[in-house]
Amino acid sequence: MPKVTVLMPVYNAEKYLREAIDSILNQSFTDFEFLIIDDGSTDSSLDIINSYTDDRIRLVINDQNMGIGATLNKGIELASSDLIARMDADDISLPDRLEKQYTYLEAHPECSLLSSNVEVISETGERLYLYQRDSKLFYFNLTFYCWIYHPSVMYKRRHVIDAGMYPSTFSEDYRLWSKLIRKYLIHNLDDILIKYRITNQSVSNSVLAEEYRATAIEQTKENLRYFVGENYTIPDDWLEAYRNHFDPLCNPPRVKDMASCINELDVITPHILKKDNINRDENSIKLAAKMKKEHLLKSFLKKIPTKDKVPLLIQTGNFNQLAKFLSSWSSNKLKDLF
Repeated sequence: MPKVTVLMPVYNAEKYLREAIDSILNQSFTDFEFLIIDDGSTDSSLDIINSYTDDRIRLVINDQNMGIGATLNKGIELASSDLIARMDADDISLPDRLEKQYTYLEAHPECSLLSSNVEVISETGERLYLYQRDSKLFYFNLTFYCWIYHPSVMYKRRHVIDAGMYPSTFSEDYRLWSKLIRKYLIHNLDDILIKYRITNQSVSNSVLAEEYRATAIEQTKENLRYFVGENYTIPDDWLEAYRNHFDPLCNPPRVKDMASCINELDVITPHILKKDNINRDENSIKLAAKMKKEHLLKSFLKKIPTKDKVPLLIQTGNFNQLAKFLSSWSSNKLKDLF
């Protein structure tokens, strides 16, 4: 039995597929099966897969297109190993990815899901930015949006099954992680182990983006109800801001709502602190909440006119920052006079 199953769904991925496959077959860690499930491709994806003779590849072909969630669940059921590493057909795993993740999980058997930092690349492979996040901030921030890049994870099959596996909706990864962390420990490696490719076909760039957004928002609402109470509600515009979409509150500027959105974290955070959870660490949650409030304020201040900055700082109680702003503003005004 292999120590790891690498699970990769494929659907019309001919453009980047060979690079993705090669990145797995050339791993420093070699004791794995490479479970590739073709979900009804109509391009040359199957021909590309069949051109390989590596006996670690195990190809399964769906009779019809099932969609990503159902295909992943099928892969989980077929996997030979309890450790499953996710892979997407347009991404690149760095050569030591499997080795570093397997080594960590062997040394930390209490961990159920292990993700990593990633390098986000363009269609042509150029670096766009590095996605680097501190593992201790994940638990708090996963309440609001998906901090985890799906193809960066290695997880325990039996725990994912216990959590209910993937839903059939969009945002299937976020919905699964939200259930998984309620029972099992997660961690993120500081290492960059994946090159994650943004393409025109990526959900966030496609005609399905709005449906994906709506599903993710619904999961955020569910997470907040889990922590705060089943009748808890806040405006969708606040939820969008928590997910780093600031325009709904900033165009035009709605200072009162911005302040309320920031201050509401002081209501939510104590509930997260009180909820019993294997991932709960009081200091990490408080730090993550503090950083999120600071990020919200900074982002709002960047987007609103000068006349709105003072009331926002007052309504959020940031008086030290207000004093600095007024001092800087006064100095600049004086300079303009001479």
